[in-house]
Amino acid sequence: MKTFNQRMTGLLFILMALLVISCEREGPMGAEGPQGPDGPPGEDGSGGDSNITTFVTPPSASLQWQGIDGWDGYGVYELKNYGFGIPEEYKKFIEEGLAVVYIGGPENDWYKLPWTWGEKKDHIYDCYFEGTEVVIYAKIKDDPNGADNDPVSVNKVKVVIAPASKVYTLSLTN
Repeated sequence: MKTFNQRMTGLLFILMALLVISCEREGPMGAEGPQGPDGPPGEDGSGGDSNITTFVTPPSASLQWQGIDGWDGYGVYELKNYGFGIPEEYKKFIEEGLAVVYIGGPENDWYKLPWTWGEKKDHIYDCYFEGTEVVIYAKIKDDPNGADNDPVSVNKVKVVIAPASKVYTLSLTN
């Protein structure tokens, strides 16, 4: 008798589950919520100046470090043999917006500058802009035994530029 009741209960449960699953929602949909306010208009109605532009060295670029100076136990190197010039039309973006520079090695690795590397964090890689020219340099602590350490191998450079959609003046207080 127990098995018959268990079978009937299981069968009724399956039928109820099928009935609930096969039901569709009926009736009118509820009212939609209010629409939010429009965003600020873009410059000249073009949707703003939020374009991001990326410049990457070609795969065939021959990039080499050149020692230029020594300072307080550090060797100073510049990345040479390739012009890192950004077109003049992006000068305002560099001055007022955002310019981020990455260097990449022979693997699929990218390092955002400034980048510090080494066991004692004594390999320092950084960059600066001279107008629209990107200057990439490395400061590397000499070996305690007087031997020079070489910079990491770099075979690609990427510069990402974004214009400032809004520029604010910093309030400097004492």
